[in-house]
Amino acid sequence: MGLNQDMWGLLTLYQALRSVMVTAVETMPGCDPDRAGFTIALEAARDTVVSLVGTTPASRPSSRSDLVGHIGVRVLHALLPGRRLRLSARIVKCGTSRYNIWNRDGRPRDSTPITAIEITVHPPALPSEIVSS
Repeated sequence: MGLNQDMWGLLTLYQALRSVMVTAVETMPGCDPDRAGFTIALEAARDTVVSLVGTTPASRPSSRSDLVGHIGVRVLHALLPGRRLRLSARIVKCGTSRYNIWNRDGRPRDSTPITAIEITVHPPALPSEIVSS
């Protein structure tokens, strides 16, 4: 049960951070959401929890602390560079390789079970036999 709960917690955190990132980037007209860095948002969320930044009680009774704004500001200050333009259209690559020549070296397709091994031991040639030959 604990692992299941941890996974749901991590997935919820991931979705919440992505939502905050998109909300922050949408405040800048013409800015692509791909420029928001997940690591920056994660560090800002961690810093918010660890140091309690943005969680102090508001001075006015009608205002509230803005955790989304704090993380969003950090994301907007560290936007990633824009993507370069594509030079060619996206295509789906072919699954078969043109180098897919099977069994080029003639190996058998299936393994052969070994049922017996025959070993022949030959005595080494003596040095006197090698010189006299």
